[in-house]
Amino acid sequence: GLSIVYGVIQALQGDVFIDSTKARGTCVELHLPRCAAADPGTDSEPIQYDVAEGAAVLVVEDDPDVRETICDLLTLGGYAPFSVASGQDALDTLNTDSSIRLVLSDVVMPQMGGYDLAEAMSAQGHTVPLALISGYAPGSEDTHAAGLPRITKPFSMTELLGFVAQHIAEEPASTG
Repeated sequence: GLSIVYGVIQALQGDVFIDSTKARGTCVELHLPRCAAADPGTDSEPIQYDVAEGAAVLVVEDDPDVRETICDLLTLGGYAPFSVASGQDALDTLNTDSSIRLVLSDVVMPQMGGYDLAEAMSAQGHTVPLALISGYAPGSEDTHAAGLPRITKPFSMTELLGFVAQHIAEEPASTG
């Protein structure tokens, strides 16, 4: 949780200060730069995405809080998320459910991370698109992930929904 807070505050060019005292508690200060007030005469249009209403998205994430949050955001965006805690569970789901139109997988998980899941899906003949969710800093390139789309944590609901809309399959894929 604190790493996400730290990442968001840093992205906003702010600072985080933590003071913890045993038996007294912890104080977290967030310092954000002052910004100019928005011009009241400028109404910005919300970004619209073509949502595949009710499309099944499989979320593969070992952290239950992150998994639940991503699923909540997808539900609010009109998708039908399913979630599993491991790469093997994802493969089992893909073998029994042909309605999945996108797999969103964390990069780093015990036993089978996102890259290994991509290889296993390919080896088993699954044609469902796979996109990675990473906690790594934006711009850090991994040659292992060449060709796989990736969204970096932390992300907003708007960023997630735009990413999913961009990478979701038009129709449910068949399992070769």
